[in-house]
Amino acid sequence: MLSLSLHDLVLEKNEKYFNEMIDVIKEKGKVVLNGLACTRNKEPIPLYIFSKNTEWNNQKAILSIGTDMTQQTKADKILQESIGENQRILDNLQDGFYRADLDGNYLILNPRMAEIFGYDSVSDMLNTNTKDFYVNLEDRTKIFNELKTKEKVTNFIMQGKRKDKTTFWISMHVQYLKDENGNIIGTEGLLRDVTERKLLEEEVLKQQKSLIEANRVLEKRLAQTLNAMSRVVELRDVYTAGHQRRVTELACKIAERLGYNQEQIVNIKYGSLIHDIGKIYIPSDILNKPGKITNLEYQILQTHAEQSYNIVHEMDLPEVILTMIYQHHERLDGSGYPNHLKGEEIIMESRILAVADVVEAMTSHRPYRPALGIEAALQEIESGKGTKFDARIVDICASLFREEGFTFSTNRNI
Repeated sequence: MLSLSLHDLVLEKNEKYFNEMIDVIKEKGKVVLNGLACTRNKEPIPLYIFSKNTEWNNQKAILSIGTDMTQQTKADKILQESIGENQRILDNLQDGFYRADLDGNYLILNPRMAEIFGYDSVSDMLNTNTKDFYVNLEDRTKIFNELKTKEKVTNFIMQGKRKDKTTFWISMHVQYLKDENGNIIGTEGLLRDVTERKLLEEEVLKQQKSLIEANRVLEKRLAQTLNAMSRVVELRDVYTAGHQRRVTELACKIAERLGYNQEQIVNIKYGSLIHDIGKIYIPSDILNKPGKITNLEYQILQTHAEQSYNIVHEMDLPEVILTMIYQHHERLDGSGYPNHLKGEEIIMESRILAVADVVEAMTSHRPYRPALGIEAALQEIESGKGTKFDARIVDICASLFREEGFTFSTNRNI
């Protein structure tokens, strides 16, 4: 390489520039510049060059130190391309983006941010402060409090304020902005106008409240209808007046103690209110017969469970209500009717109704016998505990009367 001239390391198109730099060095004594040299094969090499006048063997000379900037040039190109790409992303982002210092002074904004808040341009909004877009500054305090514990805030819904002072709903995602040493120097975040979504949510809530109120009205009307249906039986069977209502009262109490939810209790309430509605098909002389009924009359009386099911089947009530009405005379040991079901074949709602039905019936006057009293009724279900009747339900029922002082009310409606 010592056999070459310095001119051999300079691209032909840079020869004039090279000569000018030699003149500058001679005049000023030194120079720092970005130059372009070439390899032996005339491939360009970007150099960072420091040159100065010196002496070599008592002759004037130029000392030059050159740093190959090929990798740095490539990195700078990539960085500029990256910056350009990031800028394009920010410019086309559908969310507002900002960076601000801890005092709220903006450092960077994208066009969408300015548009959301009603400013004519990014430069127009850069002169404002983040505090200006809060309707309630308490929201800013909440955001910073959450940042202190989590270092980021996600989907924070609040009201924002536009340049013209009109308000709207925004969703914010905020995190700390840190320097290269990890020190917190501000915040950066994305904002989205969610006014339409918020209005839609409010409309949905409004409609939901309206539906809930409508359901309350429908439920009230259904209860009134079932109460009326319950009394139809009482018109034909004077001795069982109020029976279904009182059974309902006790059955619902037992269900509460079993931990049933409101929907389950409502189903038990409706099923109990009309469990004997099928008795309207039973002749009055059988229902009100003062003496012992015959086997044939008993078989006719047993049909009321199926008749009750057939009546309510057309009312589009939940299946559990239909089943509990159909099964309320079934017993765990298979001795009940109409299908002699056993054990798990009988749903819990039917087991509750069965116990409440027996207890109420025994404590009420009948044409063929006087009221037997609550203690006799409790002894009856306890004698069949675990065989005819569900043991847990029997225990709860006995506890209601003996320990909690439960009594049937005189209210005609449930």
